[in-house]
Amino acid sequence: MPVVVPRLIVELFQHTNFRGRMGYVVEPVPFTAHIGFQDNISSLRVYKGPNFSSNPNYKVILYQHRDFRGKKLALGPGFYPNLHDTAFNFADRISSIN
Repeated sequence: MPVVVPRLIVELFQHTNFRGRMGYVVEPVPFTAHIGFQDNISSLRVYKGPNFSSNPNYKVILYQHRDFRGKKLALGPGFYPNLHDTAFNFADRISSIN
């Protein structure tokens, strides 16, 4: 089994303000139901992983539909306490993560 050395680490939360059930993503997830988070992610934190370089283009991309399709939202390293916020308006819609 190959070792995954991620550029970004995503910490997912079921509720806003980093509450509720939590999980981590270090590689692409074509269908979030496979990790128990189908359309119920309301906040997240994006951390720089051990394979992160100074390239500012590293972002996690959240997709509305499985297999990386539909509306998308790209987020760089940082804390996002409320994906229901008008600026994002993407909570409880995430079905795949790249």
